[in-house]
Amino acid sequence: MEPSRGVRSPSGLDPGPSTASPAMDHDLFDFLSTLKDPQISKLYRDPAVVQAVFRSLVPLARNLVMRLLYVQATMQEKLVAFWHRDTSEAKAARKEAMLQMKRW
Repeated sequence: MEPSRGVRSPSGLDPGPSTASPAMDHDLFDFLSTLKDPQISKLYRDPAVVQAVFRSLVPLARNLVMRLLYVQATMQEKLVAFWHRDTSEAKAARKEAMLQMKRW
């Protein structure tokens, strides 16, 4: 895939080079973590950006996002633990997914 040059998304931010490398997800979350709240809000007005970020999440994080879409109250992180098995492996995976979601 060729890198995009000078292309701007509808949000007005340069999406940078287009690549299919496995490091892309890591780079995306590194980039998002450098943005200030107003920039994040502007960026997330673009549905394509929201979809790209959602698709870049690990499967467990995507599952948590989908469940949280239908919660109409503030959700405590410890309540999310009841949605998955309570093994040490599941706890580690859930912690990693929650950390990934907190980055953006």
